[in-house]
Amino acid sequence: MTHDELDRVRNFRDERLTAIGNKDPVVVFHLVPAVLAPPQYCDLSKSWEKPLPLLTGGGDSRYNHLGHLVEGDKGHVQIFHNGSIEVADRSHVVGDFHPKRFAKDLVNSFSRCYACMKELLNPRFATNTVDVVAMLSILGAVDHRFALHQESEGQFEENEIKLPEHVFTLSRMDERRETVKPGQEDDRPSQSQKRTDATKHLRPILDRLWNAGGLARCDLYDDAGIWTAG
Repeated sequence: MTHDELDRVRNFRDERLTAIGNKDPVVVFHLVPAVLAPPQYCDLSKSWEKPLPLLTGGGDSRYNHLGHLVEGDKGHVQIFHNGSIEVADRSHVVGDFHPKRFAKDLVNSFSRCYACMKELLNPRFATNTVDVVAMLSILGAVDHRFALHQESEGQFEENEIKLPEHVFTLSRMDERRETVKPGQEDDRPSQSQKRTDATKHLRPILDRLWNAGGLARCDLYDDAGIWTAG
């Protein structure tokens, strides 16, 4: 991933955070493909076929000028024409911020975002892989208590928190694995494997989130980096 590509992704996040605004506290998670420039649009009917991953609750789906929007009472999921995905949630920043509950919801949401992005981008892969940037931001965070447990509670010290981005590689979907013929071994990724992938990609982001709350690292992983929260 080049510096120019990363700068474009960061600018995209900044533009979106400005559009969302911080009138009410909100957590915003972005998955953005490194290459934003090509004008080719993704086939958003693929995202329409599957329920999109609001962090909490359900919502109504519709197309809009940006792409495909699912909007609920406490947040939204926006899928953009270029394959980027934005998940915004206000339910986790009402009163105390409970990071463990949020992390579990984020893992579930990420798994579905990851699968959706892979399907959207697969026809556009020029090579076998594409770099994807994951970013977590919290707007209106200041003074919200980071409520883990009684002996180690902190609070956010800044109103706008933009955690450092994490770059990972998305591999081309092997179309042979999309259907399994009778008598053929099913080697498609299991739900357990998808969850393992999600927790692996999210660990650097969750560690930084715990740092923002005044703690050394996310304690939902063991010393070997294995997710322990079920």
